Amino acid sequence: MWRFDGNMEAPSFSPSLLYVDRRCHLYVSLGRIVYCSDCAHSFAGKTVEMVDLDPGTGRPCMSEEEKAKEPEKPKEPEPKKPKQPKHHTDCGIVGDVGAVGDLGSNAADSEAGNKERAARKEAEKK
Repeated sequence: MWRFDGNMEAPSFSPSLLYVDRRCHLYVSLGRIVYCSDCAHSFAGKTVEMVDLDPGTGRPCMSEEEKAKEPEKPKEPEPKKPKQPKHHTDCGIVGDVGAVGDLGSNAADSEAGNKERAARKEAEKK
């Protein structure tokens, strides 16, 4: 049966925990994690203080002092917006932009523009 002393600031649990698949054997006493010497990792035989975990990330919380020492991460550059073609004010309303090579919805009456519109009308009839 597991026992917990009820101390949330410096807890103690018993008996020890044995993670067979990770080859880790430890116990928690007075807010410290005591790794037994039969562990197969670098903490074997060492004692470390328990730390609070951030519930959102599961990572250790940082003290204000640690946060002050932490180098500020560079801000991600904002994605570049595609350049919009510029039009002279005397062009009037530009209209919808089509694929490269297409005429816009308000293309001036020209021989090429008239042929394009005629071809579209014929395609729509079919």
